[in-house]
Amino acid sequence: MSVKKLVLWGAPLCLAAGVYLYNANGDETDASVAAQSTEADKQVESQEATLTSVSPEFIEEAALQMETEVAAEPEEPVQDTGPWVSQASTSLSAELYDFIETEGLRYVDTSNFPFDPQTERLLQKLSQSGEILLFDNTEAERLGGLTEKPSDIIADYYGAATEGDAIIATSVTGADGSVHFMVLPVIKKGEDSSLSEEVKLAVALLKQEKETKETL
Repeated sequence: MSVKKLVLWGAPLCLAAGVYLYNANGDETDASVAAQSTEADKQVESQEATLTSVSPEFIEEAALQMETEVAAEPEEPVQDTGPWVSQASTSLSAELYDFIETEGLRYVDTSNFPFDPQTERLLQKLSQSGEILLFDNTEAERLGGLTEKPSDIIADYYGAATEGDAIIATSVTGADGSVHFMVLPVIKKGEDSSLSEEVKLAVALLKQEKETKETL
């Protein structure tokens, strides 16, 4: 199992046209703001994101632990797989195939868990790279017999996660070296809704918020 990610809870992100995130700076302080948005409310009502912050000292300690493990047991260099950390084998990945490649997302099918060591190391690297990952949980029933839920698997890399049919996750590194994890669950609202369209909107909103955080 990977080294547990740097976990300190931040604040919920209530999605709407006006999006607000509060950086807890290492304190467990929650804040949420709701804003009215006709377009966003129709497609992503009740979706949330979580923001987790960790101190530079904690990052250094985790990095030292990882270096110690590598020194004890040398590993092959991490091989980058491009957008497809997992193969496109679900209906959601098929619907979003072009979108994933165009937007430069990293796709992960959580039903492939437990991941092989190479994938584990790649996900550890990507979780702090600032790239946006799309975790596909639509076939999570294939995890039957395991104690882990999709949110548990994703929390290994991003500190925390809420259950969703899909989860969008990324990170932002602050000027002081602190890492902010942004984890956004996407839930299909009903038979008449399109999960792929909700994912697209969620990615757009997360990218916008990520850009805002990077300019602070």
